Amino acid sequence: MPASKQIHNIDGRYIQSAHGIIWLNETLPPYMTRDYVLAPVQPKDVVSDLASNLTWTSDTMLYSLDMKCETPTIKVKNETTFSGDINTGFETIQTAAYMSSNGCGFPTDYYNTLGNETIGPNPSFSNQSVYDTKEFASVYIGYYRTDFASWYLEGLCPETSNHTFMVMFTRNKRSANDKPQNVTRLYCTPAYYQQEVTANIHAVTRRPVNITAKGEKVPLPAEKWNTTFFEYQMNTGNSDVESPNALPLKYWPDQLETVSALPLSLGSQGTILSDMAGFAIGASNHTLDALLDPEALRRAYEAAYRIIFARSMVEILDQDFTASTTVNGSTEYRVAAVVVVPVFTYIVEGLLGFISMCSIALLVISLRRQWSLQSDPATIASVMALVSDNPALLDDFAKLDRVSMEDFQTHLKDKKFLLERSERGNT
Repeated sequence: MPASKQIHNIDGRYIQSAHGIIWLNETLPPYMTRDYVLAPVQPKDVVSDLASNLTWTSDTMLYSLDMKCETPTIKVKNETTFSGDINTGFETIQTAAYMSSNGCGFPTDYYNTLGNETIGPNPSFSNQSVYDTKEFASVYIGYYRTDFASWYLEGLCPETSNHTFMVMFTRNKRSANDKPQNVTRLYCTPAYYQQEVTANIHAVTRRPVNITAKGEKVPLPAEKWNTTFFEYQMNTGNSDVESPNALPLKYWPDQLETVSALPLSLGSQGTILSDMAGFAIGASNHTLDALLDPEALRRAYEAAYRIIFARSMVEILDQDFTASTTVNGSTEYRVAAVVVVPVFTYIVEGLLGFISMCSIALLVISLRRQWSLQSDPATIASVMALVSDNPALLDDFAKLDRVSMEDFQTHLKDKKFLLERSERGNT
């Protein structure tokens, strides 16, 4: 979808999904990771669904961004202005600004209380408890002038620096008597790029498995991504243009409720926490304390920008293949097999052979052995039937009539009885 059509066809679904990816572990769309998105690829011929672990390898285009940030310098200058008094006339005043290498200058008297606020009720929000000053505070200032953003860099930066934004992060004071805390300030500029790569993609999930760069990173052409449309939304938190077929998703998902459980102020110096500051907190792998480090803060905003950019490109790239280019590729799948170690195989075969020989031997002995019993004397009744005609045994037990248990045991303890075959037919 060319950039000229994106403003009318891209609705708020992409940022709702980005919110889900950052905060709710939402499943990533096909061809996307948290760092980049690939131009969709698929095989021209259908591969059997029976193949397991099927992957596709093909040349394609990768889209992402790199974030460059710098700590601003302070520039002091004298300006001559009208004092407002006819008698006094003009006067010279001294001003200072946080300067970037690309010409941005944010006045130092804006957000001048940042780092000097005390944890507790916040007078700039009429002491509303929801906006109490907490341990940390964060500020995001985008470039484009909007009706919903309190601050912006447009007019403070050259028009050629329209991608630049400013971020601040600080720890607030615990006591009003504490000295002001240091504020981490950065000017950041995303560099959107495209790069030819060879990608390995899982055929079922369409998830990139790995990539190998084929070419250098090339700046993203202006006709592929409408930077003004998307970066305007980053600063304002909503879109002024709604797609005719869109759901009522004009506003970005609220970040205040999401971060309310964190020790992060939901507003500072009368301005509410911006959506991009909330996204950066969620996308970062760092603790809030670690974000005081400039490099950690840069990586947090780089992670948030990459997710939002990649998720918007999912809507822009053609996943229906209405227009396609044929390139050489390959498919790969694995076949399962049982691998047997020869040593263990010989051991198992030997044990099975030994068990088989023992079983055959027992069978032969059992068949060749002569049995004199005509039935199995497994019960007392069967034993009594076998000895009922033996006078000697009966006479011996006749003496035990009405004797005590001790006498019974004494009479039998040294005697042994044996069943044997009798020629008379009894035992």
